[in-house]
Amino acid sequence: MTHWTEQQLADHLARRGVQGSRSAADVSDPPFTAPAVAQRKPPVRKMNKLESSYSAHLQALQATGEVLWYRFEPMRLRLANGAWFKPDFAVKLRDGSLEFHETKGHWREAARVRIKVAAELFPFRFVAVRKINGVWQREEFS
Repeated sequence: MTHWTEQQLADHLARRGVQGSRSAADVSDPPFTAPAVAQRKPPVRKMNKLESSYSAHLQALQATGEVLWYRFEPMRLRLANGAWFKPDFAVKLRDGSLEFHETKGHWREAARVRIKVAAELFPFRFVAVRKINGVWQREEFS
């Protein structure tokens, strides 16, 4: 197997009449460009049944003016190295305060620890919401 120098490649391409080929004097750039590295996008998660139901509840509160704005999973909060908390909803209330709401059908201990740590680290109100007998129950963490 023979390897061409950049000069030999440039001469070869020029003889072939390949457009955009380097002139014999221009050997400063490599003969190729590295492919662009694709940015990895996190997968977009769809709401589960409980989250969809709570989104409808927030929409109703928005119609009454109690809630000004809300978004589903708008961000991740870094708790420590390798530990993150991604609240289900960010909710801006009528008074301008921002709350993070977490919908739960059943609490696992790890989830409870994460929301407590987030409440200690960040200056927001963290609220866990559960639907019990058709009524949304709130549990605040601070």
